[in-house]
Amino acid sequence: MDSSSAVAISYKEHTINQIQSRVSEQEKLFDYYIGDKSSLLQYLREVQEITFNEGDIDEMQSNFLNITKKVINQLAIVYRESAKRQILSEGKLDEDSTNEYNSIIPRNINTIDKMAHRYAKLQNTSLTRIYFEDGKIKYEIRSSHLYDVVTSDDNPYKITELSYQRYFKNEKNEDELYKVYWTDKEHYRKKLVKVASLQNVGLDKIPIGNNSDMINPYGVIPFADLRLEMQGNYWGSGATDLVNINEQINFLLSDLINGGIIMQAWGTLVFQDTGLGLPTNNNPKGNIQNLRVGPKHPIAFETQNSEKSGSVSVVNGNPLIADVMNVIDWMIKLIAITKGLNPNSFLADAKATSGYSKVIDSLEQLEMRQDDIEPCREYEDVRFDITKKILNYHISTGEITNYKPLDEDTYLQVTFSEITVPKTTEEQIAQDEYDLKMGIVSVIDIARRQFPDLEDAEIEKKILANKEITKKFTAEVKPEIEPLKETEKEIPEDETVK
Repeated sequence: MDSSSAVAISYKEHTINQIQSRVSEQEKLFDYYIGDKSSLLQYLREVQEITFNEGDIDEMQSNFLNITKKVINQLAIVYRESAKRQILSEGKLDEDSTNEYNSIIPRNINTIDKMAHRYAKLQNTSLTRIYFEDGKIKYEIRSSHLYDVVTSDDNPYKITELSYQRYFKNEKNEDELYKVYWTDKEHYRKKLVKVASLQNVGLDKIPIGNNSDMINPYGVIPFADLRLEMQGNYWGSGATDLVNINEQINFLLSDLINGGIIMQAWGTLVFQDTGLGLPTNNNPKGNIQNLRVGPKHPIAFETQNSEKSGSVSVVNGNPLIADVMNVIDWMIKLIAITKGLNPNSFLADAKATSGYSKVIDSLEQLEMRQDDIEPCREYEDVRFDITKKILNYHISTGEITNYKPLDEDTYLQVTFSEITVPKTTEEQIAQDEYDLKMGIVSVIDIARRQFPDLEDAEIEKKILANKEITKKFTAEVKPEIEPLKETEKEIPEDETVK
């Protein structure tokens, strides 16, 4: 083997190791975010094995607290309220195209936007798949560890090939695993074959569906990426510091429950001078050889004084329960502060937040929002351009009717909702009444807070329907006027009462 081949193999192994490391990191972040119990317990066990032996861990009660999701959701605030999207053509609002576009994209677009932003906060880069199904444009958000990308030599942020695993039915209606590939020109799959403990990708390109030519009809890879920070490579690094703190909290929590509370409550039985600690044929060095503590593992030992009577006692340790609890609280506060959040919102003994604190929290969130606005705006533009190409293609094939194609010079204008200081119910009612009076908002704008995923026309129908129902059940019933009794009739002023 020449030196060039050795260098090539070494580079290939290095690349594979990098990919595996990236996938493992992103998968761990994802497991913590969704709170996958089996995965979290496995991560916890790996940390416990550094300190405890396997037998002790097997007898422990594993406890975990998932703060990762709460922190990430509080950090991702750009789409807390629905964004407003309008189509502009030649710099002017195109109302027809706007209405058509908003009616054909997913109705739960705000929920999808929130998830894309949260995954980006978690993993730095999130991918949104854009596809056409059942006469509609649809978006799909999945964890970044499920995708492999090849980027341009000139631009580390430009995808030239994207792939992911997917099952397909064979002739026997059995599920077979393939790897699906997208480039700007091709779309195909390759068979995944398991060899020993590894999966090898086949060499043959296989069509998907009726696409026998394996051509990408859109001319663009149908995935939009939301990247919050440029870190020198396509994916960057996610919230690993948050997950590491979460992992240490789980370790301390399990240790607190087992070594502190449980062991303190039950203690360890100690047998002194009872003969149970003497050497035996099976254990010539006595039971002290594999010393373990806890209610399941009594300790037996013998002293040199054979005349001393035997004794049985229960020994409790002196666990630092309060100290461990303080460390857990401190770690939670630490990660909250480093992420720019109010630590009191994470603690069980937190007091009600004052009005001033709410203002400060809102200002801090406003700053975090500004950092994410531009990446989110760029993501919206990329997603719109891809959506436009997919939409126009399916209009040209006749699969989408009653819609006109979007011109190439059309672009998207997105208005993100502002972060405001939380209001009381009375303050919100007064603000809404003033805004309605001044024409700042409409009834539909106010109702959109209750129905964020509905279109304006649907909100209007719901308002009118609700008014009719309210009118039906709250209509005033006019009481019948009974005639006055003789004694209740008015007496004319000019008559004298005798």
